Amino acid sequence: MDLAPINFRQYSDTFKGSEDKKWKAVGDVDASCLYCYEDAIRNIKKYLNDPKIIILLRNPAERAYSHFMMRKMRNQESREFREALIEEDTDSFRPYKQGSCSEQVKAYLDNFSQVKIYLYDDLEADSVALMQDLFAFIGVASSFRPNTSMRYNVSGVPKVKIINSLRSNYPLKTVVQIFISVLGIKKWVKKIAKKLHAKNLKKTAINESDRHYLVDYYREDVQVLQKLIQRDLSHWLK
Repeated sequence: MDLAPINFRQYSDTFKGSEDKKWKAVGDVDASCLYCYEDAIRNIKKYLNDPKIIILLRNPAERAYSHFMMRKMRNQESREFREALIEEDTDSFRPYKQGSCSEQVKAYLDNFSQVKIYLYDDLEADSVALMQDLFAFIGVASSFRPNTSMRYNVSGVPKVKIINSLRSNYPLKTVVQIFISVLGIKKWVKKIAKKLHAKNLKKTAINESDRHYLVDYYREDVQVLQKLIQRDLSHWLK
């Protein structure tokens, strides 16, 4: 969410029509609002005053490995996981070690009166219950049961790299999208492509050595965080 003054009018335009449709709630989703919390909080307060804030937190070790797998899938990472983690200590670009969040969460709790915090564990355990609680929080029908069967942004190691390369080749992807739009088969092709992409991914789990490395790295922050949000996070430290 970019709320810099020069872009605020453009940002506001994305919500045009919500008043006419009489929606009960509108919002924005952007993980960068947690990591760039100082700028985000300043701009949110300036333009939106005291809105409802929802934060979804994930085990930082699992988040790091998931991010690594996503970059592997997109052909953006050639290193092994541990190698990438160690090299981040001397690299200004640190996508895998961005899991520390106690400072960010505290800042949101200190600056806004309505902050709802969920764990990714809650989403996996009972996604419908979490969504219904979220609906109640934002003031829409909490009895609505969303379809949670579809998983989005699934990552993994490509079994056949050329298939994944074609998918991540944006110039080629754009040409193909225009072609199938002209033919009127966009919906059919999209469905087939999604199934092919999912079957081409091999899911892998973080190995125990790397998990222990990250657990130690995040231990202090997790201990602070669990006191802050009053949730038992001891399973994140195993």
